[in-house]
Amino acid sequence: MNNWWRASLALLTSAVAVGLAGCGGSDEPVDPCTPLAAPSTAPGTSPPVSATGAYLCSAGVGVSNLEASVNFYKSAFAMKERARFTRVDREEVVLDSADGRGSRLVLMNYTSGPARNYQQNPGKIVFYVKDVSAVAAAVVAAGGTTSTPVPFAGRMVSFGRDKDQNLIEITSEPTAVHSYVSAFGIGVSNLEAAKKFYVETLDMKVLTKLSVTKPTGPTTTGPWYDEYILTSGVGRGSAIVLMTYTDGTAKNYTNNPIKLGLRVKDPQAYASRIAASGNRVTLDPVNYGERQLGNTMIGYARDADGTVLEILDSPN
Repeated sequence: MNNWWRASLALLTSAVAVGLAGCGGSDEPVDPCTPLAAPSTAPGTSPPVSATGAYLCSAGVGVSNLEASVNFYKSAFAMKERARFTRVDREEVVLDSADGRGSRLVLMNYTSGPARNYQQNPGKIVFYVKDVSAVAAAVVAAGGTTSTPVPFAGRMVSFGRDKDQNLIEITSEPTAVHSYVSAFGIGVSNLEAAKKFYVETLDMKVLTKLSVTKPTGPTTTGPWYDEYILTSGVGRGSAIVLMTYTDGTAKNYTNNPIKLGLRVKDPQAYASRIAASGNRVTLDPVNYGERQLGNTMIGYARDADGTVLEILDSPN
């Protein structure tokens, strides 16, 4: 393990050591995925919403080689393939965690439209696992990279990268049988504005705010990124982590190939709230008759940085 990883592990793990054990499982019967439709004009006013907020039922990340990435996550984390979808501009594979808990992971490879850079995602995927050493070894065997697991705050922690250089956090969790996605991080250009949107518009809850540091020399440390950890008000799905880098490095925060699948009680009302917040609704929620989707009501929007938001009705 190089000095960078050795010196920074204890500093980085605060993001997963504070409270994420409470992230529950998602219960939707199928993963909601539909093609983007033509932009539409959403209502300009925001009606009241009687729901308790959105929860993350699925997290999508773009990959350069779909089959290679599917095999990676199956081999490294024992994830299980649930469904495949061919969309207007992409192919998707939906993966369940080995434990059947937390949000699903959707791997996406774009087949049309503008070129995507799959190597610059400023976010992260956080896994809670039973045996960090075993999973870290499996990540390396599957073609990724990891650091040597170290103890921190009563847990074992390792950090690594997948085949597209997505940051992966691997943390021990006593209740894990094997592993599950406990949080999904997205890079944002304005941390406070992003927090305001996800809290005030989507009714997420702030668990904590952290300033994460990394070493700049043998004995000194410097800033790396600030983050908010958000959870749902309904106690389901995985956490969402908003991340802004503070180390002076250039990051691409806009229009990255990622998406958040958000379950809500009333998709139409939340679409109106998103539009009223000044963000773009690209597809007003409509009821789809696709068999695999179970007639789910689905809409699409984007946050201020262009992250795709799937807005779906909650089965409960």
